[in-house]
Amino acid sequence: MFHAANLYLGENLSSSTQRVKINKPENEEELRLTTDNNQELIDVFKGVKLKWVLLSSRIQKSVSNKRNSSSGSGISKEETWYFELSFHKKHREIVLSSYLPYVLQKAKEIREEKKTLKLHSVDYNGTDYWGSIKLDHPASLSKTTERRL
Repeated sequence: MFHAANLYLGENLSSSTQRVKINKPENEEELRLTTDNNQELIDVFKGVKLKWVLLSSRIQKSVSNKRNSSSGSGISKEETWYFELSFHKKHREIVLSSYLPYVLQKAKEIREEKKTLKLHSVDYNGTDYWGSIKLDHPASLSKTTERRL
């Protein structure tokens, strides 16, 4: 749910959002925007106001070093990221039954839209028989459909 919410909210950032994180995944052409820590984002779904906040917490764990028993144990710090979603309690049913599945579906659509299509081929002369290239053809399905009409 965290990754879906992060993707969905990144696509729906408003111009009033004060801080955003920007990165460019290796296999994608476009920049990806996500919310920054402690940044409040407001979303409205079927008239219901929902407030999302990205939060983090640090957890200290004791870790034993099995390879070198003379060093004993150490402390490992882990940071856990999560979204806090706030809304009026009278909207609980619509959020759980409609809104969260909607966020999951929208994130899936965004992921599919940004997916890189690769063309795989066999090369018997090389050391690695299978090779792949990014399929980046200038014609799109919408362009070919327009030509037929």
